[in-house]
Amino acid sequence: PYPHTEYKLYSDDLNNKLIQNFQLIKKYFHKNKKLSDSRVKLDLLGDNINGIQFKEYNFLRQIEPLNSVLQEFSKNISVKLYNKYNSIPKKKITYKIMLVYDIKNYSIGPHTDNYNRNSTLVSYLVPKEDLDKRLGLQIYKDKINRHKNEWLSKHYSFEDFETIKQIEYYPGSTIDFKVGKDSFHGVQPIKEICDRMSIQFFVFN
Repeated sequence: PYPHTEYKLYSDDLNNKLIQNFQLIKKYFHKNKKLSDSRVKLDLLGDNINGIQFKEYNFLRQIEPLNSVLQEFSKNISVKLYNKYNSIPKKKITYKIMLVYDIKNYSIGPHTDNYNRNSTLVSYLVPKEDLDKRLGLQIYKDKINRHKNEWLSKHYSFEDFETIKQIEYYPGSTIDFKVGKDSFHGVQPIKEICDRMSIQFFVFN
C-alpha cells in the first residue's frame, strides 16, 4: 500500500557482533511507558554534517563494531535514505537512531510514524535462538481510510486494518519506507520468549 524496500543490511558475522554489543550496553536502555513495558531503547540524535550527539552515551564511541555502524548511518545511510525517497537534494539531513530491545508481550498498534519524519529504516539483529520465529513488523492497509481528511500521529487498535505482509525475520533483515499518511505498520502482541533487537533509523523532514 506504500513504497518500501526489503533487503539484508548486515552479514551474519556483523549481526552476531552487534548482538554482543547490545547485550553489553543493555543496562543503559530505558523504558518508554507510552509504548510498552516490553520495550527498552536508547535514542541518539544527529545530522550528516555534525555527526551523532552522543551526550551521556559517549561511551558508545568505544564499542565496536557498533560505533562504526552508527557512523555509517550518520554519514552515508542518512543521505542514501533521504535521496531514495525525495527528488530534491538536501545538504543537512537530521535523524534519530534508536537501539531497540523488545521481549515477550511487546506490541504496537498500526501507525504511520510521526509526520515530522520523512523516511524510516528498521534493521533486525537476530540471535540464533530466534531464527524460526516470526517477529518482523507487519505492513497494514487501512480499510476505512481514516486519514482521508486529517493525518493523525497516533497508534490505532488492529480493527479495520488488513495485514498485507509480515517482514521476514533473519540476521540483517531490513525494511525502509517513505513515511506518509498511509504508511501503516505495527507489531501484533508477541506471545513467545524472544530477544527482539533492532536498529531503527528515522530521517526528519
